[in-house]
Amino acid sequence: MCGIAGFIGKPDQLLLDAMSESLKHRGPDDEGKYTREEVNFAFRRMSVLDLSNGNQPIKSQNQKIIGMVNGEIYNYKTLRSELISRGIKFTTNSDSEVVIQGYQTWGTDVFKKLRGMFAIALWDDDAKKLILARDPIGKKPLHYLIDSNKAFFSSEIKTIHIANQKKLSLNPESIIEYFSFESIGNDRTIFNEVLKVQAGHYITIDINLKVEKFKYFQPNLTLQSGTKEQFTTEVERRLTEAVEKRLVADVPIGVFLSGGIDSAMVMSKIAQLGRKDVKVFTASFDDRSYDESKEAQEIAQFLGFNSIPLKITSESAMAALDSVIDCIDEPLSDPAIIPQLSLSKLAKEEVDVVLTGDGGDELFLGYQNFKAHRIFNKFNFASKFLNLANPFLRNVPSSGDYFDTGFKAQRISRGLGEKNFWLRDFQWKGAFTDSDLKNLLGLSNLSCVTGLLEQRINFELESLGKLNSKSQEISYGYMSTYLRDNVLVKVDRATMKHGLEARSPFLDIDLFEYVNQIPDSLRMLSLGSKWMLKDILRKSLPANLIARRKHGFGVPVGKWLNSGLKEQLLDFMNPIFLSNQGIFEPTLINRMQADHEKGRYDYRKELWSFLIFQRWYKKWMD
Repeated sequence: MCGIAGFIGKPDQLLLDAMSESLKHRGPDDEGKYTREEVNFAFRRMSVLDLSNGNQPIKSQNQKIIGMVNGEIYNYKTLRSELISRGIKFTTNSDSEVVIQGYQTWGTDVFKKLRGMFAIALWDDDAKKLILARDPIGKKPLHYLIDSNKAFFSSEIKTIHIANQKKLSLNPESIIEYFSFESIGNDRTIFNEVLKVQAGHYITIDINLKVEKFKYFQPNLTLQSGTKEQFTTEVERRLTEAVEKRLVADVPIGVFLSGGIDSAMVMSKIAQLGRKDVKVFTASFDDRSYDESKEAQEIAQFLGFNSIPLKITSESAMAALDSVIDCIDEPLSDPAIIPQLSLSKLAKEEVDVVLTGDGGDELFLGYQNFKAHRIFNKFNFASKFLNLANPFLRNVPSSGDYFDTGFKAQRISRGLGEKNFWLRDFQWKGAFTDSDLKNLLGLSNLSCVTGLLEQRINFELESLGKLNSKSQEISYGYMSTYLRDNVLVKVDRATMKHGLEARSPFLDIDLFEYVNQIPDSLRMLSLGSKWMLKDILRKSLPANLIARRKHGFGVPVGKWLNSGLKEQLLDFMNPIFLSNQGIFEPTLINRMQADHEKGRYDYRKELWSFLIFQRWYKKWMD
């Protein structure tokens, strides 16, 4: 795993050095640079494979291609053998050289052949073009900016911010998207000038700085036929294979174990594969409703592993906010990045690679709100009466515990009148409702909020082609929004902050495609229960370790906002500060803070997203 950066334009060694230095945390083991008239590349290496020979940039055999790869290509040995049979000679054993030599042989079709996680930068000397590509799931980041005389690219926005040396401007649509989704997606960033290479796409930038975009990945959406047992058997086979591929490394490996079904499944497969050398890392919290450390330790012990615990106190977590703001580059309202950062720091002391359970909820439809959708659809005939329940649900008190009854009741009340699945889901899961966001930002009407939300999800789903099942719509919809732009950003930034590589077996593209080919009649059985994973896990774990109520890295921010974080929240709500900032209307956010403090309503998600934005703004824009 590495960091890549560079630019097209007149060489500037000091600029290239500064860009490289800004990514040192992503590649602490080595660095490499390449400069000529048109192209300037900087590479920061974290050594995982071919430790002695895998530095980059790498040239192709014909010397016409220079390239850098951030990530891991799990099928590189197969591709390498095919290229050797075609007469290609290799100078290293790295997976990165396979990509560069593959481009020389197959052109941009090489991206379709790759299985793994990657962000790639290639300079084609014959075509005089820079090619930037990103993996189909979007596990590795890649950003770019086109200036008047240069085109910059980098793994992280901060590098482009440093390189551009001009103040960047905020994108108003990105602000709306952030306060709705709690993250920013598609090809946008928080800045007007900076864009993302979209997942499953590559772009070309020529020496005249002309940009062209191409989509190379299209999932196979054809539904398969089979029995419940046949599908379960094949899913288990593919999952075992996905875990095994991600255990290949020339450095020590660990796993993050939360106590949930997904990480328990990864842990059980590691045990079945006989990898007793893998180290297990767990987190515990002061607040018992958020703590799964006991469950995680029991799973690890049953499978024959000793877990390495990390105690996360309220004080240490709140003190970590500076690190959060430093590493996210743009607003990201997921407090789980706090334990991710702490665990990553701990794990880096022991290993260089960790496996995670990320993607299991998107693949096996496991989020709690899916159950609420199922109930809503089942009693859709009574929808006209549901609004009558809103006053009651809104006034169920919340304790601030993890998904407590009051918090769930209040969130459900927000979307009861919405028949569109995705708009209802955004209201339940996101930060601000469309009407509250209109008031917060002083917008003229609701259409600029709801229209943006619909445009976002419709763009993602329509780009996939004709979907053949409701479960495909939900799974790919979540993959291309919440998973890609929230979960994976959180994991990448937190792990790479400490030079740690994270691998996610559930996001193996062949596994992801196959599960999405299972028909609704089986896949949507007991929606939200992950029945298939539980069936597989029963072969490895006793029922009492599977049936427990489990969750991911939840963080008690609702309580923190009334205690340790209250003072800084109030500072950012100061009318003079808000007036100078010119983004927010103060009335709504002040009412929300007062209601939250007095326990009249649980505004943890709204206030947390506001606080993170303000902390980010003060660091990068003030």
